[in-house]
Amino acid sequence: MIKRTKAITTVNHYTLTVGAFLKYAEETPPPACRLTKNQWKGINRLMKGINKSMKRPVSIHQVKVKDSKEAKGVSRKTLLECQSLAKAKIPEVLKTLEETRTQRNQYQFYGYLCVYFTSIYGHRPGLYKNMLVKEAKCDQSGMYLIRWEHKTNRDHGMVQMSLTKDEYTWFTDFLKFKHCLPGGKKSQHLFFNSTNTQLKNLPAYLREVWKEMGLPETPSFTDLRTSIVTHVKNMLPKADRERVANFMCHDIQTADKFMPSI
Repeated sequence: MIKRTKAITTVNHYTLTVGAFLKYAEETPPPACRLTKNQWKGINRLMKGINKSMKRPVSIHQVKVKDSKEAKGVSRKTLLECQSLAKAKIPEVLKTLEETRTQRNQYQFYGYLCVYFTSIYGHRPGLYKNMLVKEAKCDQSGMYLIRWEHKTNRDHGMVQMSLTKDEYTWFTDFLKFKHCLPGGKKSQHLFFNSTNTQLKNLPAYLREVWKEMGLPETPSFTDLRTSIVTHVKNMLPKADRERVANFMCHDIQTADKFMPSI
């Protein structure tokens, strides 16, 4: 007897296997079998009915699994809302940081900066913490493109972010008083702590500001990146996807193989 604790897909697998065996036994009955042809037909008719009755529960289960996977992703609507809220909040947080120059407000600024750009580019936290001050300075007149080296995997090329003038101002304004923050005078990194070393708690700061904005769930850097990759896969032609992948330091062939559709 099949236990009720078995998953519906497991039960379905069992019934299909039993049905296939019985059908085979009907067509090639063992020598000692005493069942008549009509009895075999009756047994297999009953088994066919059981397998048919399993189709609806299995279909419902598959829909639930799909819905569950979708729920783990971040919708396009939420990503856009995140960008809108963070964009409005960053200048306010930056002004407060300039006035208070406290670590708490510094980390809040980092959180909003990361959540904003990660909701667009899907960059990993390691890429931010490796960004040097000199790499955050745009030296091309009229073009606000920040490029820095992918230090953990040089095969991925340069990390890139194309900014508007207002977005680039967030970086330049921060650098004006960076030296006044604890550890900022000696640190060569844009994201630093009081001991002038690389900041390692960016995932926690991202989750904190996500909650502050009142957005659903609490996604990680990976959740945001996965969602962006999936949306890009579903919506853009291959040529455009490759351009997005260059900014994300991402391989679209990997996405095609492993990323689910949302």
